[in-house]
Amino acid sequence: MVPSTVQPPKVVKASNAQKLLPMPSSLPSPPAIQAAMPLSSLTKLEHALEHIPIASNIPLDNALFPFTLLPASHIPDKTASPDEIYEEVVNPILHWVFLTKNRQELADMVHIGQQGVAGFCEFVRYFMETMNVDWRLFEERLERLNDAVNFA
Repeated sequence: MVPSTVQPPKVVKASNAQKLLPMPSSLPSPPAIQAAMPLSSLTKLEHALEHIPIASNIPLDNALFPFTLLPASHIPDKTASPDEIYEEVVNPILHWVFLTKNRQELADMVHIGQQGVAGFCEFVRYFMETMNVDWRLFEERLERLNDAVNFA
């Protein structure tokens, strides 16, 4: 029971100026917004390439070396699903490159030259656009490498 000193809430009607406008139909759908996210991270990294010194030789023990190879050369079975390609090809390479490295170690790899970072960008773009691997699987690595480029 409500005490008699409490008054019921007042109903406030909207004036003509306060009416809600319908949402414009031209807004991009969530998938369209999501599709732009990795490309902006990738484009940002690609634009940073002009500031990274070029190395004539990348040592075989350098973690970015796998990205100097053509991305398609990593795939033994081109008929595999995007999930299989990610699990069997992409993820092991990304783990090997990024798993235990801190920002300074990634920045040190970036210093050795454009070829590795450019190769990484080509690798990501190939697997996202040609092999249909979900971009979100690259997002963390793109951010970490962008951070390392800015730190270097």
